Amino acid sequence: MLKRAAIVLTLFLAFFSLLLANTSRHLSALSRSLSGLYVRFLAIGAVLLLCGFFFLWRENSRKGRLGLVGLALVAAWLGLNVLVFVYQDQLLFSPRSLSEARRARVAVEYPLAEELYVPGADGNVLHGWVIPGEVEKAPLILVFPGQGSEVSRYLDLSRQVPEFSWAFFNYRGYGLSEGIPSERGLFTDAVALYDWLVAEGYADPGKVFALGGSLGTGVASYLASQRPLRGVVLFSPYDKIGGGVAQDLIPLAATGPLLRNKFHVSQFAPQIQAPVLALVGNSDLVIGPVRSEKLLANWGGETVIHRLEADHYTIYQLDESWQAVRSFLFDLL
Repeated sequence: MLKRAAIVLTLFLAFFSLLLANTSRHLSALSRSLSGLYVRFLAIGAVLLLCGFFFLWRENSRKGRLGLVGLALVAAWLGLNVLVFVYQDQLLFSPRSLSEARRARVAVEYPLAEELYVPGADGNVLHGWVIPGEVEKAPLILVFPGQGSEVSRYLDLSRQVPEFSWAFFNYRGYGLSEGIPSERGLFTDAVALYDWLVAEGYADPGKVFALGGSLGTGVASYLASQRPLRGVVLFSPYDKIGGGVAQDLIPLAATGPLLRNKFHVSQFAPQIQAPVLALVGNSDLVIGPVRSEKLLANWGGETVIHRLEADHYTIYQLDESWQAVRSFLFDLL
């Protein structure tokens, strides 16, 4: 009995290590540091698998061997799903802080930026900046960044379209914003931000645009479904995360039922009447072009898709991207 338990444990650890290796390989599209974990887990899994099959070979019963392998494999798969369930919020949001040094640097580098604390939903206070445009009564671009992004790192985007005003606010739980990030929280905060900025005179209702990147494309899209935006710009948009983007990145886990925050954007996309520009990288390994196309297929308003030779990160750096953005924005004025 102890011998069989040792075989199952060895095989479980082998299969679990190999599943982690596969997961690390796919998630390395998000962070290159995970590519090192892939090699380590693969090596550990291979060694343990050899040991496990050696012990299994010494097991007399052929039927018993198959049962032990099956038990270990199922246990390893369940272990991976438990791991994803426990760490899902860290994987999805990865909120970053804002240091006083960085905050002081923003004040120096962007002297026209107005630092603001705005009431979000559920009593949380959101922190961010508004950078005024070069023209009087300029349209406003409300920015929703990607996963793990502290919004002060995005302020330089305002120099791409200086004629417009720009609003940058950290999601709840990011930077100096209060609260804990969640799908519902990010969505309701976006609406609260829009309402506050319009009420306080930072923009006219008919001149507000949303710009989202990666995770933030879902937030920008939700806002467009709830408020009359003039237009929406999306860098690497997706149709859904749970059972979608997450399934692409962790293919061997049941992300559809496991993830609490599913960000199923395609469900409310038909309600959106605002026109959208989607910038899609042909080499994007995080959010594949097919995800963007599925979202646009469900979009209620006019759609423009601009494909570029870029990946998930370099797409923001291309002049071609911003030429397309400027053309889209000014055509709507």
